[in-house]
Amino acid sequence: MIKNKFILFLVLFLSVQSLAKAQDLPAIPINTVVERVQKFLSVYPVEKVHLHFDKPYYAVGDTLWFKMYLYHNQLEYLPSKIGYVDIINGRDSLIQTIKIPLEKGVGNGYFVLDPQIVKQDNYRFRGYTKWMMNFDPAYFYNKIVTVGDAINKKLGTNIVYVPDGNKTKATVQFRDGKGALLGKRKLTWEAIDGWDPFDKGRGETDDMGRANITFSTKNKDLLKKGRLIVKLEGESSLVGDFPLKDAIWEADVQFFPEGGDLLAGLEKKVAFKAIGQDGKGLAVKGKVIDGKKNTVAEFTDLGLGMGYFTLLPQAGQTYKAVVTFPNGQEKTVDFPEVKAEGINLVLGQQTDDHVQLSILANEAYFSKVQNTPFYIFGQLNGHLIYGAQATMKNASVTINVPKTNIPNGIMQFTLMSAQGQPLSERLVFNSSAEYLQLDVKTDKANYARKEQVKLDISNLTAQKNFSTLSVSVIDEAKVPYDPHQENTIISSLLLTSDLKGFVEKPAYYFDPKVENRQEALDALMMTQGFRRFDYADLIAEKLPKVSYLPEQGISLSGTLLLNTGRPFPNGGLLLSIPSRAYRKDVYTDQNGRFVFENLVFPDSSKVNINARGNDNYRSLVINLDQTYFPAIDERNPYTANEVLNIDEQLTPYLENSKNEYRKSILIDEVVVSRTVQTSRTSKEFSSLSGLSMAEHRIEGDRFSGCNVLTMCLSTLLTGITYDNNTLKYYVTRNYNQGSRVPVQFFLNGMPIDENMLNSVQPHEIEAVEIFLRDDLGTVSRMYQNDGVVSIITKKEKPKGPRMTLSQIEALIPKTNVIDIFPLGYIKERKFYLPKYDTSQSKATNDYRTTIYWNPDVQLDENGKVTLDYYNADGNGRYKVVVEGMDDTGRLGRKEFYYNVK
Repeated sequence: MIKNKFILFLVLFLSVQSLAKAQDLPAIPINTVVERVQKFLSVYPVEKVHLHFDKPYYAVGDTLWFKMYLYHNQLEYLPSKIGYVDIINGRDSLIQTIKIPLEKGVGNGYFVLDPQIVKQDNYRFRGYTKWMMNFDPAYFYNKIVTVGDAINKKLGTNIVYVPDGNKTKATVQFRDGKGALLGKRKLTWEAIDGWDPFDKGRGETDDMGRANITFSTKNKDLLKKGRLIVKLEGESSLVGDFPLKDAIWEADVQFFPEGGDLLAGLEKKVAFKAIGQDGKGLAVKGKVIDGKKNTVAEFTDLGLGMGYFTLLPQAGQTYKAVVTFPNGQEKTVDFPEVKAEGINLVLGQQTDDHVQLSILANEAYFSKVQNTPFYIFGQLNGHLIYGAQATMKNASVTINVPKTNIPNGIMQFTLMSAQGQPLSERLVFNSSAEYLQLDVKTDKANYARKEQVKLDISNLTAQKNFSTLSVSVIDEAKVPYDPHQENTIISSLLLTSDLKGFVEKPAYYFDPKVENRQEALDALMMTQGFRRFDYADLIAEKLPKVSYLPEQGISLSGTLLLNTGRPFPNGGLLLSIPSRAYRKDVYTDQNGRFVFENLVFPDSSKVNINARGNDNYRSLVINLDQTYFPAIDERNPYTANEVLNIDEQLTPYLENSKNEYRKSILIDEVVVSRTVQTSRTSKEFSSLSGLSMAEHRIEGDRFSGCNVLTMCLSTLLTGITYDNNTLKYYVTRNYNQGSRVPVQFFLNGMPIDENMLNSVQPHEIEAVEIFLRDDLGTVSRMYQNDGVVSIITKKEKPKGPRMTLSQIEALIPKTNVIDIFPLGYIKERKFYLPKYDTSQSKATNDYRTTIYWNPDVQLDENGKVTLDYYNADGNGRYKVVVEGMDDTGRLGRKEFYYNVK
């Protein structure tokens, strides 16, 4: 993506004293170090992913829209053309994986928040490419998206934790689905860690629907993944489910000497970071005391719990920090040990033209390394931007690093010994390069409801290159949000994508209204982890293993074997996708390997691969390669952005959602052409006659090619979750709320358990009906179940003549023909835009919160584009957000507001 090459190699022999003294020769020449580092950086390109959403949070029934941006740092390779988005719920369970086709580094997608599947929760959207899977998943894109529920929710809650020693009091207020207080209701509660309760009790709500619950917090590790489950007694079972990670008060304060060490006799900056149990920053102030309890420094955070101060440590002395928190509590923290000798790299100052760095050695260390060469390397976004050799002629050496043609982002400077050992590191954020300058304006400052808006977008950058933009317009009165909480395209691709761990309020560091944002950003640079690679490994030529190449399209590969296990070379295979009338054939190599490349098909498409064109096809076995995806990283640092009291936080949005129910209208052309035929249903069976209409029905032809029924059911059962621990099936919506009451299976009206499922022949199934509710309780009362899956087999045909050999063979699962449903590209859908050009069309209610969404905006040759759309019924301020990237890698974001009255 970065077209301008900004690699700068400098070999500097810096000397501030006379050259009369002899200079030691380095053990590893700098050219060798540069060559090995550059080998890694050129062979292992960096890919980053950013998602731009149409708004910050949603409600059940909405459609969530997003655009994926792929940012990469090299031209000499083919970047990934497929991106992935994992949707993970608050219990770290994978809900869905979406495959996004990328063209010119961008693609778009959506996720329908189906009320049958999605419940109120905090969902994590994780973006990545297969190439990124070769490296640390800490650099994947992560965003918490909160989803409220104003449709199906029967219980509204608000909880407040008040820690008190080894116990915590939780005050919970309960309301029904209409908002009425649930007073004088008996309840039971359990504090659980996974499956097992570690505390439980009973209680009753007061007239205001509040209940006080006190539980033990002695074992704090149980609370990190624990949950509080509260069940209200009554006609219907109402269950509240709350995470316990916020039930304790803990503070972690760390101190980070600039350059990595406290060096005796050297005055340097010391950064600090204070975070609570939720991972977010705590406002702090405090003082540093020495071993004699003398105050040697005082400090106050710059915001978000971070800051820095200067300290002159003395040899043999120990230091502690006495930290005071807003709640009045104090904590004493030991400082790192003072090193008697050492050398560090520190930042002097930064201008638009250069970065001034200093190599500082204390006297004890300098006496040992005088005239010894050291190396300094700088890299940014996978490019080596600086390399220098400095000879220590003095205890302090100053270096000016030019910033000409260096793009924006995190510069990592590393001080290295002549033996190739990293000694010190300093991160510096560069923001002096040009961003993509965008201008947004409307034809009017004030509009009426449902009035047409003309939106003009211009690229003001001097050098105009091909740019791709995404535009969203929201009714801010209905979607209030802290703008600093946003992870914009700039903060995402230039800041958080290069830092390990959680970065709180990333847009805070790029807001010109924040006066101390530069100082706060520098504090972040000194306290956050950065380890995309290890210099020591690169110099030792220990390169990371590559398991996944940048995907250029969908591929299906495998091995064709004889039934003896030997590979079958030069064998022919035919792939067909019936829904697309697509056919393609390939031949195996000498090892029996085959691959179908550059396939294009939507998700849920049936793909058939067969080897019947070979003479000995009866003795052939098709063995497909397994598809790998990254494991779920439980309790990802970005879960710190989860909202505890969703009902309270999203009140304006959920009130509007009650009126709207569904804000995004998706209209697809539907052509119905099918012969009417009678089909069997569960109504035939008296044991299931009390059930209402099935929520989902799976026809028997969907099981074509299925050999093991349980494997097929785990992917085909809509709204049902399979638990690998209990080996049971559960209604997804209730399972996510903590319920562990399993589904009851029926075979032709007869109850069966899960162990009997594989005795059912898939080819004999006529249909499977899924009942997520049992309103009358006719089944659940008898079998103590939650939900019903009814398997209906085909009626037996009258007995006829004996089966022929070919008929018998047809019943045996084929190894030379396989039917699969691989993950395909997301199906295309367009955001619905109403037109209010007649009085009749204006008579309808319009509760939309996303007024306009366009993920594929391209500017003309003059760098301009005009968009038009109609406002909704909401009054107040509308917010326009434009994000984009040009083909040189410049990033841009612009926010604009107008009024609707």
